[in-house]
Amino acid sequence: MIAYVEITSDEVDFREGRNDNGYWSVRRQKAFMHQGEHYPTPFEVTLEEKQQPYVPGKYVLAGGSFRLGKFGLELGRNIKLLPVADALAKLGELNRSPARSAAAA
Repeated sequence: MIAYVEITSDEVDFREGRNDNGYWSVRRQKAFMHQGEHYPTPFEVTLEEKQQPYVPGKYVLAGGSFRLGKFGLELGRNIKLLPVADALAKLGELNRSPARSAAAA
């Protein structure tokens, strides 16, 4: 099973306030992680300040979503999503790349 993220609504939850460091705000969008279990796991994707909400659809995690942590590869604080159709196109490009053909020879 391939894990994927599903966005079901473009609704954004906006919160703001003040603390000792000054003004803060955060924009989040509901998402669901499908990992092969009976039910998907709900979570929230944090959007950058001027980022448009993700449109409803299916996504995979983009490369900028990860970081190298103390125990290896970890999910970063601000994940980025890539539509499945775009991910498939990128994988197709990788499959046709000269480096792969040379390595296979």
